[in-house]
Amino acid sequence: MLSCGLVYHGLQALAEREEDDVMVMSATYTIIAFGLMAWGVLLALVWAL
Repeated sequence: MLSCGLVYHGLQALAEREEDDVMVMSATYTIIAFGLMAWGVLLALVWAL
């Protein structure tokens, strides 16, 4: 959960947003989802070999 918070606040700082923003939350969710999918693919490849 710490990494989710870091990604969220990092995107918030990059976008120069001060309040909770749906765009930043959506981008954070997308980044975390792709990261989890990448881990799943990596584990599947390691398990298959």
